[in-house]
Amino acid sequence: SPSTAQVTCQCHCHTQCPIINYAASTNTSFSSVVSSKQQKRLVSSSPLKITHLDHLVLTVKDINTTVDFYTRVLCMECTTFKGGRKALNFGEQKINLHEVHKEFEPKAYTPTPGSADLCFITSTALSEVSEHFKTCKVDILEGPVERTGAVGTIRSLYP
Repeated sequence: SPSTAQVTCQCHCHTQCPIINYAASTNTSFSSVVSSKQQKRLVSSSPLKITHLDHLVLTVKDINTTVDFYTRVLCMECTTFKGGRKALNFGEQKINLHEVHKEFEPKAYTPTPGSADLCFITSTALSEVSEHFKTCKVDILEGPVERTGAVGTIRSLYP
C-alpha cells in the first residue's frame, strides 16, 4: 500500500481523490493519512474555494407550519421573493422553502419532506468551477444562471 508521502491530492473530489480513496481503502481517517500541515497545503492548493453557505432549499409538508415554527421558535425572518416563494432569513443565510409536490425548478431529484439542497458560495470563478466539475466527471445540469441568493443576486451552477 502507498505511504503517505506517495499520496497526493489533485482535485479534492471525493470520488477520485487518491488520499480519500487510500484512507477509505485502508479504513483510515483522512487526518491520520495526512499531517495537519499537509492538509493545510492540500486545501490551499485546491482549485475550488468554498467560502460559505448562501442558502439551502428545504422541502416541507406545509409552508405555513414551517414558517410558524422557524419564525416563532427560532426567531428567523420570513421573506417573500420571486413568484411568491417563501424564505427564512437569518444572518447572511436563508432557507428557501419548497412545499412537497409544489416545488420550483430547479429542485432536488426526488424531493421529499425533510430533504434539502445546498447552495455554496465560492471565491473561484464559475468558469473554473465548471472546469473542476468536468475534471471530477460531474455533469452540470443547469447554469450558470442568475438566482436570488441570501443577500442578493448570485450566479449558480447546478451539478
